[in-house]
Amino acid sequence: MATSNNNVIVSRIQNRRGLKQDLPNPLRPGELGLATDSKQLYIGADTEIQAGAYNKILSLENTTGAQDAIKSIANNQIISFTVPHIRFPSGSFSGTEKTISYTPATSKTYTLPNAGSDTRTTFRSSVTDGNLINLETNLAFTANTITVVKNGEVLSGSDNATVANLVSHDYIFSSNTALANTHTATFRNLLTSTDEVALTYYGNSAVVQALDGFSSSNTQISFYSTALNFYDQFSIPDYRKIDEKFIRVSPTTGVGHIGLEYKHISIVADSSANVTVSGLGNLRSSNASDIENSITFTPSGPSSVVVTVDNSGTLYNASSYYNHIYVENITNSWVNNKAISLTASNTTSVSFTLPSGNIWHTARTCTAAVSVGTSTTITGNVDGLSVNDTVRFIGSGASQFNDTNKKYVVQSLTSSSFTVTENNVTSEIANNLDYINYGSDASGANVQIFSANHGVPVGGQFKLAGSTATGQVANGNATLIGTATDNTFFMAAAGAGSSNVSGTANVVFGSDTSGSITRVRSTDLSSATTLSEAAAIVNNLSDADAWESLQLVPDNANRIYFTSKASKSSTPFNFRLHNDSADTLSKLQIIDSEYVYGSKLYDRDTTVKAKLEKWLDGTLKSSEINLFESVATNQVYGSNTFLGSHALESYPVDIDNEFSEMSFTSNEEAENFAYILNNMYFAKSGSDVKGLLTTKLNIEILTSLGSSSGLKTTSFDVTNTATISSGNVIASSDLPISTATYDTHVLEYSVKYDGTSDGNYRRTGTIYLNAFENSVTGNSDVVIQDIASDVSDTLSGNVSFGATFNSVTNLITLTAQNTTNKNLTMNWVQRRWTS
Repeated sequence: MATSNNNVIVSRIQNRRGLKQDLPNPLRPGELGLATDSKQLYIGADTEIQAGAYNKILSLENTTGAQDAIKSIANNQIISFTVPHIRFPSGSFSGTEKTISYTPATSKTYTLPNAGSDTRTTFRSSVTDGNLINLETNLAFTANTITVVKNGEVLSGSDNATVANLVSHDYIFSSNTALANTHTATFRNLLTSTDEVALTYYGNSAVVQALDGFSSSNTQISFYSTALNFYDQFSIPDYRKIDEKFIRVSPTTGVGHIGLEYKHISIVADSSANVTVSGLGNLRSSNASDIENSITFTPSGPSSVVVTVDNSGTLYNASSYYNHIYVENITNSWVNNKAISLTASNTTSVSFTLPSGNIWHTARTCTAAVSVGTSTTITGNVDGLSVNDTVRFIGSGASQFNDTNKKYVVQSLTSSSFTVTENNVTSEIANNLDYINYGSDASGANVQIFSANHGVPVGGQFKLAGSTATGQVANGNATLIGTATDNTFFMAAAGAGSSNVSGTANVVFGSDTSGSITRVRSTDLSSATTLSEAAAIVNNLSDADAWESLQLVPDNANRIYFTSKASKSSTPFNFRLHNDSADTLSKLQIIDSEYVYGSKLYDRDTTVKAKLEKWLDGTLKSSEINLFESVATNQVYGSNTFLGSHALESYPVDIDNEFSEMSFTSNEEAENFAYILNNMYFAKSGSDVKGLLTTKLNIEILTSLGSSSGLKTTSFDVTNTATISSGNVIASSDLPISTATYDTHVLEYSVKYDGTSDGNYRRTGTIYLNAFENSVTGNSDVVIQDIASDVSDTLSGNVSFGATFNSVTNLITLTAQNTTNKNLTMNWVQRRWTS
C-alpha cells in the first residue's frame, strides 16, 4: 500500500491464536489475534497513529453483567499497590537539561484517569535512614536495578559508564542508602518539553521474592531484614501460593497488581497432617449466613426442648441430612455454641433432647514428689486449677503433709503439675492421694467439680443426682459460678469438701429462652475407605442447598481441604464445621485448638487474602522494608480483630457508563489489569464467553458469528439488564443513562416474571427518551414515551415506567411503578443519537 508520502510498507502478517484471556493487550500493529474459545477475531491498531489515550483505555465486552463482574473481581480478587517510583510528565523539562535529581522523600502529585490526583513521596515515609537498600541485591540502587521509562520505552542504563563516555547506554544513575542522599539520573540525550520520564525501583521479581523468600533456604524477605516472607510467616501450603503470572508491575507508573484466584479468597479448612481413612462418621457443616435470630426455645418436660421456627420449607428435618442445629446467643444454657441433634421436626417447630446422666466428682488423683526445701511438687490432672487456689489433700497418702487440715495454696503451675509450700514429704507418694480444689475461697464454701465435656456455661444450670455425700454436694438444681473450663466448673458447696463426692448431672435448659439457630448438614462418610471416596460423596451432593466441597490437596493424595463451591457464591461466606461422636474431623486431621465444643467458625480471617493483607500492612509499617509505597484493596477481608488498625487504602474502579470504557494512567497498567481480571473471570465462567475487558487498540473484526451484522434476523445474545423490585426500585449497572454526548435514547425492552403456582408476567415495548437543558432559563427536563403491551397469568398488577433528568450530572434515571408484588427482570437493547 502506498502512503501519503509515497512510502510502501511491506510486512509479513503475524497472527496469534489461543484462549481469549491469553491474547496480548494490545496486539502488535497489524497482528491478528484469534480467540479460539470466544470465536472473536482482532487486529492490532497502529500505535504510531492511535497511541496516545487509546493505549490506556480498556473497552468492556458485551458480556452479560460485565460491569458488575468487573467490580466484583476488582474488589475481591485484585490488590493494587505502588512500588517506590517517581514520574516527570511532559512539560517538566525545558530542553536544556540531561539530569534529574530528587531525594527519597520528594513528593509528586500525579493526575489520575478520572481527573483526580494522587500525591506520593518517592519512598514511603516510614522507611528509616540507611534502609534504602535494594531487597534483591542488598546494595544501594543502581542503574541496572531500577527501570527508567521515557515516552513509554524502557531505556538502557549503565553502572560503569560516565557522562563523558555514555555512548551505548541511555543513562547512568547514582544513589546510596541515606534518606538525605540525592538520587541522580543523567541521560545521554537532552530532555525535551514533550518528554515523559518515569523511574521505578522494583518490578515483578522483587514482589515475588518478598512473598516467597530471599532464597530457597532463607525464609526472610531480604538478607538484611529479619522480616519473614509471606508464605513462611503464615504457613501457606504450596497449592495455595499465588501464581507468579498474576503479579505484575507497570514500569511507567510503579503501579502493580496482584491477582488472587478463588482459592485465595475462599475460606478453607486444611488437614494439618496426612489422613488415614478409618472409621469416618458424619461430616457436619453449616453456612453461617443461614442463621435465624430471635428464635424461641421452650423447655418441655424434664429434658426436651421445642424450638419454634418456620419450617414450612423443611429446612430442618430430624430424619434427613439437616438433622442438627447450631445454637448460639443463649447466655446461660448448655446448648449455647453447640451442634444439637434433632429428635423431631414439623412445619412449625423442631425439638431436641438435653443430655442427662453425665458423671461428676470433686476429687482428682495425684502423686507427690519428695519435698525440695520448702516446696513439694504435685503431679496430676490440673484442668481448671489456678495459682493461688486453695487445694485440700485427702486419702491415706496425705499423712506426710504437715498442715492439720491438709489445705495448701497453689504456688506455681504447669500443664501437668503444681507446687505447694510443704517440706515434710520425705518419700514419694504414688498411691492413695487425691486433691479437692476450693478455688479462691479457702473456707470450702465453693468446690470445683470435674465433669468431662460438661458444656455448661458460667451462670448455666444443671440438676445433680446421686450425690455420694449430700452434706458436701447437695442434689437438685445448681448454678455454675466463677470460672469454667471444658471439663471443670465451680459451684456452691453444701459443706467444705473432705472426701471424693460423685454423682450424675442432668442439663437444665436455663432461663434465657431466646437465641439463634443455624441448620447443620450431616454428610455420611462411613462408607468411604479412601479420601477420594470421601471427597466424591461430598462433591456429588446435587441438591440446591449443597455448597460443600471436599478436595484432595494437589500432589498429595493423603490430605484434603474443605471449602465452599465457587459456583454457589462469587464471594466467600463464613461456615462452621462440627465434630461428631466418631471424631470425624480429627480423623480428617482438621480439628484444632480453636474448636469450642467441637465446632469452629471459619471466616475471612482464615483466607489467603486476609493473611496477605496483614502481611502487606506489616511491610507498610516496617522501617526496614522499602518494597511498597502504598497498598490498596477495596474489600478488606481481615477483621478488625485480625488485621487491627491498618494502613491499607482503596482504589477506584472507574467505568465510563456512556462509552463502556475504563481508563488507566499507562498502557502497562491497562494491560496488566485486563490480563489479571480476564483470567480471574474465565476461571469462574468457563471458556464459552467473551470475557470482560479488551484494550481499545485491539480492533475486533466483525464476523457474522460475532455480530450478526447484515443478517435478515438479528440475534442479541447479550442485552442490558435490570431488576425491578417489588418495592419499585430499578437496580442495574447499565443505569442511569448518560446524556453528556447523546440526548436521545431508544430502549427496546422486555420484562418478565416466571413463577410456579403464583403465575407469570410478560411485558414488551419501546421506551423513547429525550432530554434538554437550557443554560439561559435554567430549565431542564426529559420526555418519555413508553409504547408496550403486557399480560399477567394468575398474579395481578403490572409495571409502568417514568423518568427523571439531572442536568448537573447529565443523567436520565428510569423509575418504575411495580404493582405485581414480584421482583421482575428487565432486558433491553439501546440506540442513541444527538438531536
